[in-house]
Amino acid sequence: MRPDEEQERPQVLLAEDDERLRKAMAGALRRRGFGVTELADGARLLQRVERWVRRGRRGPLHAIVSGVQLPSRSGLDALSRLRASDTRLPFVLVTGHADRRTIAAAFENGATALLQRPFDLDMFRRLIERVVDEGPTVKMAGRR
Repeated sequence: MRPDEEQERPQVLLAEDDERLRKAMAGALRRRGFGVTELADGARLLQRVERWVRRGRRGPLHAIVSGVQLPSRSGLDALSRLRASDTRLPFVLVTGHADRRTIAAAFENGATALLQRPFDLDMFRRLIERVVDEGPTVKMAGRR
């Protein structure tokens, strides 16, 4: 693939500590032409988000997908940091424990969508395609 083709591909930052799920999600997106950067913990996600914001939001990044509960830092921490920078980049949270407090915190912090595990990978892929196309409008996705 030529470098200019790589830049044209929608780029997703994917943070999930469950390796099997992360690989499955990344594969579903890559098969549809997305570029995916995979991370396994919240501290690295937060570092990537902060570096991207410090660099003036330059560089291809079209959406972030993150588990709510990650080792070292939560996906909500990264979402909060991103929104504090007035960045409206689509941010989809994934959780296996969507209690009222988690749902409220996600949307109060500006999540684009909250996806409850387990979910269908085709539904996940369609959701990411939609949020990349439409931008950070609030959506709620449920279980399969």
